[in-house]
Amino acid sequence: MKLKQRVSTLAFATALSLCFVASGQTVKQPRARLGSAMLSSAPENTYYTFSLQSSPYTALSNPTPLTTATWDDPSLTVTLPFPFQVFGRSASQLVFDGLGGEMVAVNALTQDTLPLIGPYAMDLIDRGYNTGTMLSPISYKTEGNAGSRIFKLEWKEAGSYDEADSLMTTNAEMYISLQMWLYEGSNRIEFRYGANNITNPALFYGGEDGAIVGMGAFNQAGDLILAELLSGAATAPQLQSGGLPQPLTGTPAPNSVYRFNPPGSGTGLFESDLSQRLIAYPNPTQDGIWMHNIGTNNGASSQGSRAFILDLQGRSVVDFEIQTSTTSAQWVDLSTLPSGMYLLRVEGMSGSMRIVRN
Repeated sequence: MKLKQRVSTLAFATALSLCFVASGQTVKQPRARLGSAMLSSAPENTYYTFSLQSSPYTALSNPTPLTTATWDDPSLTVTLPFPFQVFGRSASQLVFDGLGGEMVAVNALTQDTLPLIGPYAMDLIDRGYNTGTMLSPISYKTEGNAGSRIFKLEWKEAGSYDEADSLMTTNAEMYISLQMWLYEGSNRIEFRYGANNITNPALFYGGEDGAIVGMGAFNQAGDLILAELLSGAATAPQLQSGGLPQPLTGTPAPNSVYRFNPPGSGTGLFESDLSQRLIAYPNPTQDGIWMHNIGTNNGASSQGSRAFILDLQGRSVVDFEIQTSTTSAQWVDLSTLPSGMYLLRVEGMSGSMRIVRN
């Protein structure tokens, strides 16, 4: 077993090495630790809505293997079979480069926002890593007809680094099976959990209560600008946005489905294009917000639009023009406003975004 420095799951399970992929070329960026200072700047308003579902877990039949040997901290890339979006940003590939239970969704070298997906953000490992016999394959499969396909990625009986490290020369016994499903068209994301054999949770989770589950997004500087993670009991989790990520308490029950619906999927919180064009953070705030113009799916942006901060009586208390740049954020000073809740609205866009000043 190789030696490695342990990283607390309270830092979203890893100091992540972000990968940008363009024209077949991979460029490594400095590792970006998801520390408390960055997480405190994540917006409070949620992009996704969450629901807990139940559906029989079925292992993938004749999938394509991503791993052909034992793995720990795998460096893997898989190309998605259809266009997909995470936090409104296009993704053509999933890149593992860090711990085994999370990945970066990337599209292009010039991408200004990099989403991170964590179906089980903990130090997963092949149970046979100590003996060289692969026992925990990672594989994928696409099912369905064009226009409504589902990309399915599976971890089969994945083990824990902490248990494997304690054994040194024998196979790890504890495991969890899980899948991630990405839905074409709706951009829905589901984490599906199968059977597990976790007899010593304290050892399996490295002293934590469980795994971190959810999604985040970085900017080019490596700062976390969005964090939508689950908290509470694994059997009844709740979606939280912003603040320090906390691991779930316990293990998802077999046949549990964690479903994340984006805007426009029928159950999204924002049934508009506002949240797909603009990111506002920190939220709540004391002094002001950074407005990040992320554009639209077809490359158009909200540049030149007039934005308004409204009080709850609908009166405009701040107005400004959204800057043209999509690579940097603009500061909007709210320091003169009384504490309370406000709404952000933009000319030519439907919907609004909640802003809270402490």
